[in-house]
Amino acid sequence: MVVRRLFPLMVAGLTACTALGPAGPTPRSERVLLLGSTQGVVTVDPENDSVLFRGVGIPSSSDWSTLLTATADGGRTFLEARASTTGEVLSSLLVPGELGVRVASPDGSLVALMPPLPSGASPWIPEPRSSTTITVADPSGLEEPFRFHLDGNFEPEAFSADRATLFLISYVPPTAPTAYRVAALDLTDGSLSRVNTGVKGVAERMSGTRLEQTASADGSMLYTLYTTQPSDHVGEGTASANHVGFVHTLSLDEGWAHCVALPEELWGGDPTDQAMAISADGELLYVVDTARRVVAVMDTDSLEMTGARGVELGSDQDGETRAVIGPDGALVVASGSHVVSLNAETLRPIDRWTFGAPVAALGTGPQEIYVAVPGAVHSVSPGRDRADPVARAPVLDDLSYVGMLEP
Repeated sequence: MVVRRLFPLMVAGLTACTALGPAGPTPRSERVLLLGSTQGVVTVDPENDSVLFRGVGIPSSSDWSTLLTATADGGRTFLEARASTTGEVLSSLLVPGELGVRVASPDGSLVALMPPLPSGASPWIPEPRSSTTITVADPSGLEEPFRFHLDGNFEPEAFSADRATLFLISYVPPTAPTAYRVAALDLTDGSLSRVNTGVKGVAERMSGTRLEQTASADGSMLYTLYTTQPSDHVGEGTASANHVGFVHTLSLDEGWAHCVALPEELWGGDPTDQAMAISADGELLYVVDTARRVVAVMDTDSLEMTGARGVELGSDQDGETRAVIGPDGALVVASGSHVVSLNAETLRPIDRWTFGAPVAALGTGPQEIYVAVPGAVHSVSPGRDRADPVARAPVLDDLSYVGMLEP
């Protein structure tokens, strides 16, 4: 493994950056509607439905307030941090090599870059390779970027809470992946080590298809939902035929990883029917399967999963399942055109809403729940039957986030 400082690097001034990527119009409303997808963000002024900013990139925080973008051209990459509400350039940097952003630290102070993925490819589906090159950069240019050459097949997962470590998914065997381990790259000396479970020693190999990822509110834990085993990319006969669902837990402050098996009722489910949400205090993680009408609850302290409990959901199951925690602490689940709010303790329905189209995303505000459907966003509140229109909005593929931000 080789670590190399990258020279030369250039910190571009704000004026030059703005010329390359101008900010959008000033919002008239006190709050800005933000839609996040796998491609980037779109922000809308709910006062007049005007689009304030469109950007392709990776968010640096759970509220999507900062967008990190990488534009590769002529053997170098222009890395920018932008305010998602207006598109204003916050910082920028030129990095050698043609790269794309894979992951960012929650505060946006570090990003991990690799060669851009081919069109339609996903970092969650590994490509065979015997070595991996990762560049770690500070978009502000205050710290020098480093390039790490690693033997093996790695994909960046997340930065540690103290920014000293980059956690990686290590796909094995590298040139014909059938499983993964978790590894830790020390950003100070470039050493690579396996991550232990905090319970049983070195983390075990696992195989699965990733569906969704969510972090605790304090940024100390990262949870990834795996729906089946073996993975979609694993050839027949190369892995166990047992369809085991699990939640992969990664501690970003203590540096351990552990897999928690889901109850059997959730094994082998359709990825579009499953979703998860974490309580505001971070103590409980909910995993829901709307096709089977069951919810499992994990204690994030003991890492113990309760048995699956039957729940009453809407009859329309056409569309991807979404789940969030509402402002009252209830578990809010969307499936098809129906949204139901479940008491967090009893999992019994307390509110229901129906829309004219399948729900594309859910979000939570201080007193309301945002519901995105193709072309529009609505808000609903606990204890109220009525859905209020928020704004007309562009139709986006793979919508995963909806929320309000202060401009």
